[in-house]
Amino acid sequence: MKQYSTDTGYRPLSITVSDFNNDKWLDIVVANSGTNSVLILAGSDNGTYPNQETYFTEYGSRPNWIIVGNF
Repeated sequence: MKQYSTDTGYRPLSITVSDFNNDKWLDIVVANSGTNSVLILAGSDNGTYPNQETYFTEYGSRPNWIIVGNF
């Protein structure tokens, strides 16, 4: 099992798994309350998550939840 870690202060509070980019592989999204950010780990065909992107939310927003839906 591959382990992914975060730096001190990130405070990941919510993790959600879904195929967000419609490529047939599961992706992981993490709400990091401590850094006001959302981390996206895009899944690949070999079961790893080589592509990581961080999106910062408004200062002080402290994201706590990730909700998946087909809106």
